[in-house]
This record gives sequence, structure tokens and C-alpha cells, in this order.
Amino acid sequence: MKNHQGKAIIRFYRFLKRSGYKIFVFFGYELKKTPEPALTEAEKNEQLSIIKKLVEQPIPLESSVKRVEIIVLKYKDPEVEVDCAKNILENTDWPYKMVFYDNRVGVKNTSKIWNKLFREATCDYVLIIDSDAFVPKLTPCWLTRMMSTFEKYPDCYVVVPKITRTSCDEQRADMAEEKEPTRMTEFFAAQCVLFKKEIFNKVGWLDEDFLFYGQDSEWAVRTMKKGYPIYLRHDVLINHLGHYSAKKAAKNNEFNRKIEAEYAQKLFEEKTALDKSKDLEFTGEFFIPGKTSKRIALDHLERYKFASKYVKDKTVLDIACGSGYGSNLLASSGAREVLGVDILSRLIEYNQATYRWPNLQFQTGDISSFSNGKQYDVITCFETIEHIDNYLQALLNLKKLLKPGGLLIISSPNLLIYRQKEMLYGLKTVSAFHKHEFMILELKDLLIKTGFTVNNSEIYGQRFRIYLKNPSLAKRFQETYKPDMMTSPVVSRKKFFVPGYFLIIAKKPN
Repeated sequence: MKNHQGKAIIRFYRFLKRSGYKIFVFFGYELKKTPEPALTEAEKNEQLSIIKKLVEQPIPLESSVKRVEIIVLKYKDPEVEVDCAKNILENTDWPYKMVFYDNRVGVKNTSKIWNKLFREATCDYVLIIDSDAFVPKLTPCWLTRMMSTFEKYPDCYVVVPKITRTSCDEQRADMAEEKEPTRMTEFFAAQCVLFKKEIFNKVGWLDEDFLFYGQDSEWAVRTMKKGYPIYLRHDVLINHLGHYSAKKAAKNNEFNRKIEAEYAQKLFEEKTALDKSKDLEFTGEFFIPGKTSKRIALDHLERYKFASKYVKDKTVLDIACGSGYGSNLLASSGAREVLGVDILSRLIEYNQATYRWPNLQFQTGDISSFSNGKQYDVITCFETIEHIDNYLQALLNLKKLLKPGGLLIISSPNLLIYRQKEMLYGLKTVSAFHKHEFMILELKDLLIKTGFTVNNSEIYGQRFRIYLKNPSLAKRFQETYKPDMMTSPVVSRKKFFVPGYFLIIAKKPN
């Protein structure tokens, strides 16, 4: 008992001492508050001078601190809106002011609301975020990272993060990545967007013909068409619940979500003229975004994503560019100059009307004979060499078009896998447009024969799977695990597995 009393007295003693009391212990306690030291007249005057300076100090201009005006459109969702505000308050270190616009009056034309709020914003930088979107806890903070993009890239006027649930394939992600920002190649969805306000003077406000959906995507397309890039931060991931307010409004019979989505899609296509791909018929000869399965689309896009790591500040020739989606991706990945070349003039006309970057051009030409008097740092040639009768001449011409030390990044389907499928099912799986399929070592030897150098460490693949020689086991494996569908489209290297498609980086000697 005495021990507990002693500890309590010690704790009380420490508390009093921290509180500024002098303590004397002699048959009890005498408590005296420590008097504040008296100030001299000179010290008083000095303190008064400091106070007057603080009183007279002006509020810094918003532009001088680059304050961001964060705008949240509030609509009958207190269960998430409170969490949204708390989330921003707890995880934001960059100077900002937050505006919650109460839209309980039920105005459904969000274009008109956003335009009003953009015009009224007092900061040079404005960020809009959905009330059901939640920012991550990062160091440096999420907003500091997004704002740093403007300083690093002088041509930047708009920054978007990765989003967990969004209609934009390019933004959708489950986790953040520590990689440099890249330029968007398609429209964004406005769950979270940071604008430099002056961009609206250059490309105009949101189109008020839209109602609930579509205005953000149309504005993004319009902005990129005018040559202003939109940068994507891979290291910032926003957790978005998805359609929270829209679902609530539809549930209250305020409007029909399905009809509104159809209206927005039709209006978007009319205003952007992006739907010209409908003029391109998919025959299997070349890839057209939106005209094939998701698996085929991922296979093609991942090759260009892989190549994008090699093109920063480089001159690039995308030979047999097809419908231009890959040339567009390379141009948005930091290449100094990209030329997309294809033998079909109708594809070149489509590409010129669809993709408009200042560093991107398209030209008609044949892979075996094309020449424009230039040499390039990097040439991409994806799923093309198998379409050509005289593939040796094509490779020799590509070597001429490369600078000394330049890279040829070339891909092809793996004939080993195609042959096995034909053997197992008695079907011709090789495309009717293919003239000659290649084994990996066959194409490697051909590249060396034409004067390139190839290291085994620069041979990659997609859709890796186990290769089984036994027909019965191979067929059972194919039907059980469906490797064409269930394997990864990401370009990588794996031991002991065989790729469905392979990719080689060949170098022209100095």
C-alpha cells in the first residue's frame, strides 16, 4: 500500500513541477507558483514592436504560395462526405482551401455547376474530387506530388491520379507505382483532377450540353486535340467508391441512369468525332481499339507500354503502326519525335484525324522500302514481321533506318505454341494474313545475320505457359488452365516457361 502511495506522490510532484510550481517537502506541501521574470522597458518595447509587425503583416497572395482550391460537390451523402473531408484534412500538407458546394437543391447539370465553381475560384490551381473519393496518406503528401508535376513539366496544365474504380482504363489501378508521370493517351474521368486554372482560357469550359456524365471526357479530348497534355501520376492512388451520388439520385427517381449514360455516349461521339474507328473494319490484319477482345487489346497495349521505357527524349519510328494507338502512346511517353508509318493510306488518314500531338506524325510507307532520309534512335516493329514475304529485306531496311547504337524492338507470335494448337485440335490457328511464323531462335539468328547484335538477356515474352510435348497432357492443360486467357500479357522474362508471344531488343552496332 505504501509503495502505491509513494508512486502517486512522485507522479503528483512531477505534474506540479511541470506546471511551474516550486515544491518544498517538510511535513507536507507548500505550493508556490514560479513568478514570471520581470521585463525591462527595452524588452517590453521589443515585444511590442514584434506584435505591431505581426499585425501589419499582409496575407500572402494565393499565387505566391500556390494554394490549391479543393472543390467537393456535396449531394445528400453525409455518410461519405464527412469521411471525404476528414480524409483530406488528415492527409494533405500542401497549402489549400476546401470548398464543399451543397447541391441539395438538385441541379443535375454538373457541367453548369463545375463551370460556376471554376469561375468563382480564387486560386490559380483548382482540384475537383468526388465526395466518395478518398486520398492516400503519403510522404510527400498526395497533393504535393500532383503539384510538383507542373514544375517538372512546363507544358503541364492538368494532372490526374490513378483511381481504383473508374471508366478510364489508363487510370484504373489496384495499387500505386513509383514511376515518372506519363502523358495520358485517352480521355480521363473526373473523380479527381487538378487544373491550372488558366487552361480554361485556352480550351474553354466544360460543355453544358451534357447532363451528369460525359463532360469531363469530352473536355479531356478537346484539350489533348489542342496540344495540351494531361499528365498521369502513377504514385498517387485515389480510392473511389463509385457512382455514389448518381445511384442515390437514380434510386430517388430523379433521372434514369441508363438513358442518361446512352445520351452522354452519343453526345460524346458526336462532339469528339473519336468514333471514327467505326469506319475501320476489323479483319484480323491489324488491331483496332474497341473492335477486339480485351485479351487481344491487352497483348497489344502491353508491348507499347514496354517500349515506352526506351523512348524518352528519343526519335522513334513506329513501323507498320496500324490504327495508330501505339504511336500515340509512345508520343505521350516522352519521346522527342514519333513517326508512325503504315502501308495502308486509309489508316494514315484515320490516324492523322484522330491523334494530334506536336511530336507525332504519320506517313504512308512500306516496311521493306520506306526511307525519308532520316535515322532513328528507336524503331518499334510489333506483330509485323510475320506478315511479310521478304522479311530479310524488311530487316535490312530497318537497320538502315536506325542510328548507330539504335534499338530495334520487334515482336512476333511464337510458332512453337501455334503449331501445338494445330496438332491438338486439327485447326489452322495461324492468321490468314501471316506469311511466315517464327520460332524465337529463328528470328534471333535472322537478326544477327542481318547485322544486329542480340543478347539472350534482351529476349522477352508474353502469355508464358508450361510447354508439354505429350499431346494428351498438353490438351488437358490447355483446356483446364486456358493459358491464352489466364496468363499475363505483361512483357517479362521467365525461366522454364514458353511465351505465346516473344519480343526481342536488337541493337545496331556503333
